[in-house]
Amino acid sequence: MSLNNKEVFGGIGYQNNVKERIGSSKIEIRRADLERDAFSVATMFAQPSTIEHLSGIAPTERTSEVNVKRYGEKYPDLNIVIATEEGIRKFYNGSSSLFVAEDKSTRLLVGTITIERPTGPGLTYASISRIVVAEEARGRGIGTKLLESADALVFLPKEQGGYGQFGAQAGIIQGVTGCSSPLALFLREGYNVRGNPEGNCVSWDNRLKRFVPRNTILVQLDSQKFSALHDSNKLIKKVPH
Repeated sequence: MSLNNKEVFGGIGYQNNVKERIGSSKIEIRRADLERDAFSVATMFAQPSTIEHLSGIAPTERTSEVNVKRYGEKYPDLNIVIATEEGIRKFYNGSSSLFVAEDKSTRLLVGTITIERPTGPGLTYASISRIVVAEEARGRGIGTKLLESADALVFLPKEQGGYGQFGAQAGIIQGVTGCSSPLALFLREGYNVRGNPEGNCVSWDNRLKRFVPRNTILVQLDSQKFSALHDSNKLIKKVPH
């Protein structure tokens, strides 16, 4: 994750390889269309101000220090993703849900968030990760809108379009510039700190041009607390269809 002291996560609005300033119109949270959105998502992920906050994201297939493709093959549990159109389409063609924030006045993507269902036996917490908000769009509450939509998907029952999970969790990467801001976002939304795992993920190091182990802060939110904080009838509108 990535952000300045205003709000979350780095980026500029990207569409068809053009950078533009973001307007002040309505922001829509929707499910990503990989054919249309993969380039914009990859571009936001690959920005130097963002990529160190994102677990397992590489800006290129190879540097002088590492062959990223081989690294991912050697360590499959790290879920390495190369921030290219092809890499985004390949990764998100599986069980992960990808939401994007679109500025309706410019039709530019200004943010994204990833939601993953628990897949192992007995696992009840969905994972939320890779939140990005465009640099030009920060300070407008887009990070909050993205997280609220992700939470609604996780906690609403299946008959209302959700996953019906017991809880949601996220790992906030430490040791990178601005790491206190995403933590503040999750705490505002009702998450609690549950631990501080050491070296449990890797993220890109812009200076070393390779992956390095990172410590994280684990935050969690359970369904009981979520239900106490939110009206389920209003939440239905937050789940993109």
